[in-house]
Amino acid sequence: MNVLHVIPELKLNTGGVAFALKNIISSLNKCNVDSTVLTSGESDINIDCKVINFASTNALLSPKSYNDWLDANITKFDLVHIHSIWLYHSRSTANICRKYKIPYVLSPCGMLDDWSMQQKRLKKIIYFRLIEKSVISNAESIHCTLEAEAASKVLSKIKVNKTILSLPVEELFFESTEFNRNYTQFLYLGRLHYKKQPDLVINAFKNLSLEHDWSLNLVGGGDYKYIQNLKDLCNNHSRIEFFSAVNGLDKLKHFRTAAFFVLPSLQENYGVAVAEAISSGTIPIISEEVALSKVISENNLGLICKPTLESFRQQVEKALSMSLEEKKQLSERCISYGRENFSQSSLGTKYQNFYESVLKC
Repeated sequence: MNVLHVIPELKLNTGGVAFALKNIISSLNKCNVDSTVLTSGESDINIDCKVINFASTNALLSPKSYNDWLDANITKFDLVHIHSIWLYHSRSTANICRKYKIPYVLSPCGMLDDWSMQQKRLKKIIYFRLIEKSVISNAESIHCTLEAEAASKVLSKIKVNKTILSLPVEELFFESTEFNRNYTQFLYLGRLHYKKQPDLVINAFKNLSLEHDWSLNLVGGGDYKYIQNLKDLCNNHSRIEFFSAVNGLDKLKHFRTAAFFVLPSLQENYGVAVAEAISSGTIPIISEEVALSKVISENNLGLICKPTLESFRQQVEKALSMSLEEKKQLSERCISYGRENFSQSSLGTKYQNFYESVLKC
């Protein structure tokens, strides 16, 4: 089976969408599914398949060379998988798929969630009605990561088949590489962005009693001014340290040397870093607005808070009060769940079956 994956960018600073695709393709490689990626700009994420890059242009205007390539090559593929929406890549690819009767599936990547649709609301409503609704409605299936995404106000009204599939975690997270875990260390790892509330994390820890034994690492990239504001907020606190965005073994080291992963986000459609934390045995402390919070709550994998300073601080204090044995048991439970539900070996066949079911329709 030949599958073309279309994504706006493959860059470290674009967050979870690019990493999710990297891991989906690694999963599919284990199932003998041939993948090709079509993207724009220079990629700085290594992905184990052929990648075709077009020059970056206006995000809404499709380059003629992009359309010409699709016109000349689209019939070489059995199926097209479009990742994310709102940019020219989804509109142009969907149009050419329909032209040549090539089936396509679409991963909205959380961009149709209720919270996301409220951001720049008027622009999105207009663009959705004029363009994106047709892209979504003509897909053979919508790939949702969790039931919560399928139940969003927009997607629940669109009469297209929805398939629920988790996002695989990099296989490195399931290998036996060992690091010494510091059971008093907390980790924030991800884009440093107001939606994820790293400022709330800093304020919560600054207000903790000094008699508690803890350290906090914030790992990630983002807008320079915003990061500088966060550093100013820390005021050179001796227990809080910043690190640049990392990947691969360096990322795994951060996860496996911390006891707790924190993310009091205002909204997360899925939370790739949460799945990575679980798979690493790093106990999550996340807000109820992170979609994976339901999984964590139902399987007793961590602590859930409201996206407020007081609620998050209470859960951090609860974590600090855990015994070493309680932390170790919870960590092992996370590792076991991750291996069964997020590993590429467990998900590759599911993605292959998803594609095959679409082609049979």
